[in-house]
Amino acid sequence: GKAMHKLVAILCIFYLPNTPVDPLPHQPRISYKPVLGYFQSLKYPHIFVIDKVNGGKADSMNAALDYAYYDNVITLDADCILGEEALDIVNQVFEDENVIAAGGMVHILQSRSMDDMFFKLKHIVRFQIFEYMKGFYMYKSSLAKLDALAIISGAFGIFKRDVLIELKGFRQTIGEDIDITLQIQQYIMKHKDKKMIFIPEAVCYTESPEKWRDLFKQRVRWQKAFIDCVIKYRGFLLKSVFNRGVSFFFLIDSFLVGTTSTFFTTFSLLSYLFIPSLQSVHALLVYSISAMISSLIYSTIAVFVSRYHGTHFGGFNKIRLLTTMILDFVFYRYVTLFFVMYGTIEYIFKPQDWNKFERTGNNYEL
Repeated sequence: GKAMHKLVAILCIFYLPNTPVDPLPHQPRISYKPVLGYFQSLKYPHIFVIDKVNGGKADSMNAALDYAYYDNVITLDADCILGEEALDIVNQVFEDENVIAAGGMVHILQSRSMDDMFFKLKHIVRFQIFEYMKGFYMYKSSLAKLDALAIISGAFGIFKRDVLIELKGFRQTIGEDIDITLQIQQYIMKHKDKKMIFIPEAVCYTESPEKWRDLFKQRVRWQKAFIDCVIKYRGFLLKSVFNRGVSFFFLIDSFLVGTTSTFFTTFSLLSYLFIPSLQSVHALLVYSISAMISSLIYSTIAVFVSRYHGTHFGGFNKIRLLTTMILDFVFYRYVTLFFVMYGTIEYIFKPQDWNKFERTGNNYEL
């Protein structure tokens, strides 16, 4: 809550019945702020809460990582809820000893009952629902097939504990999820048999911002985290840009196309609007038609892929979905361009500003 003065690391330790589990005492293997004590649930004795000196999110995750008892660890954001079958699916996937890291599917929590809720939601929430569908089912799935995952979302990540400890845990940075993913990609370069995957069947629900101001803060922070990792890992990315999929897509697709060209595209469109000419009108028309066609094709495929994974839109929701797809193209995509540009510029002046935003405080049940 807002009154807390200490950050607690929440740790779930799953074990076989009658297996003794005592996380204290132990020999620290990675560094973090001092632990003051720990609490064990009376109702669920396999759950412990670690009380420690506030050192930030990464520091708390390092403490939980160091105290964890079994091989696999899961990181979640505070506003996330795991789907009922998520842990079982994760356990099955990690029976493959070569899998050392994975990301799960993240849905918007407000859309947990898509058939009943989608048409009632605010536009800002529907935009994010559709954005997550495209981002995970299309983009992230494609990157996983090419061994090019650059981000295991902090909302739902699964890791081999020993690998994280060997990497000295999470770095204290504005984007620890991108940072640790790139560290693991470097680790995989040295251990050719190891792999990182995406598990679309393992679902997590996260609360999305419901105000434009809060969405702005969130996306600016994401962009600053991305730029921070581009700078920190520039050596690794440049050296392996033509022989590692992750480096190619991170630099060429995400940085050059997704960030650098955003400025060029925006200024070009503005020049066409404010300095009209026959040539500029033709260029703007060609851009709009080609962008609309590609966007609708991409969005339609995303809907069918999401349907394959169990996300259905029935009845009146289909009309709302079509409206969302159109508004996504004519409005929301340009809003996200602004977020990218602002976050890139702000990184120069405030590289580590966290940009906290307000949670809704809703009580969700799955």
